[in-house]
Amino acid sequence: MDKALFWHLYTMKALLLAILLFPIISSCGFQREHECDETQETNIITIDSSVVEPSSSASIKGKVVDDNGEPLFGTTVFLEKEGVKIGTSVNIDGSFEIKNVATGNYTLFAQHVGYQSVKQVNVEVQEGEQIILKDIILQSQNLELKPIIYFYPTDTITLDVHLDYEGEIIHTYPKSNGDWKMLAYPNGTLIDSTGRSFYSIYWEGITTYQKTINSGFIVDSEETIPFLEAKLAEIGLNEREANEFIIFWLPILNQNDRNLIHFDTEHYTKHAVLDIQPAPETLIRIMMLHCPIESEIKIIEQTLPISPERKGFTVVEWGGKKISLTQLESQ
Repeated sequence: MDKALFWHLYTMKALLLAILLFPIISSCGFQREHECDETQETNIITIDSSVVEPSSSASIKGKVVDDNGEPLFGTTVFLEKEGVKIGTSVNIDGSFEIKNVATGNYTLFAQHVGYQSVKQVNVEVQEGEQIILKDIILQSQNLELKPIIYFYPTDTITLDVHLDYEGEIIHTYPKSNGDWKMLAYPNGTLIDSTGRSFYSIYWEGITTYQKTINSGFIVDSEETIPFLEAKLAEIGLNEREANEFIIFWLPILNQNDRNLIHFDTEHYTKHAVLDIQPAPETLIRIMMLHCPIESEIKIIEQTLPISPERKGFTVVEWGGKKISLTQLESQ
């Protein structure tokens, strides 16, 4: 091929290539802020500045005690503003601190099972402020906790249970106003009208009844388990019932180094009357009264009733209630 013709064709190809590439180069550019990638999508996060709280070093401190001045370990204390909550749990000495509180006007709540909740409005917090509250005192509700009832008929029976309670029933399971109709099997299984299966009936209430005691047991925390195992067996609970009792009450009792414990097996039944049809041949009911002890006290050791022989249709119930030292009769 003629050399002149060759260079002419080469120049024409280069010019044609430049014409074809020019739209791409001009649309993307060599000096651009973003990569030219028509298929790439970007996730965009929008932030509503109206719900963003500025950081703050403000804090609120205080102490929660019961009506006897005893620390209420485990109490929930929280601040609420426009549906947003920030809070903490009370330490073993009753103290608490809510940190990093943003500026604003709050409502403060303190809640503990068995006590009347406290609500304080218009808690004003300023930037960097440290607020120290007066002691928050929660009044006891005289709450009887976790009574559960087991039924052991000798044959499958239709069971009618009515609780006549001197006070207010606040929780039940299965849900009820204090009346239950169940199908009961010898192995303890209960079936309600919807076909659901249960192993016990549960209720809780706030009673107006106050019992004074003149006997009981002083129990150190490290002795709680062997003490309960021995005494519950003496009263007549079987191993499963005692296990469930201890699982529930151990963390509550062991919040204290030492407890006064009294087993109410007589007076309790007078303000929480159970009407069970057909009537059981053996009925065991326990309400454990307990109170934290910080100083030495003298009390007569309680004599427990002789454990009944479990025969025929047997019903067992256990529960508990915190009391104060004011319910202890003078020795």
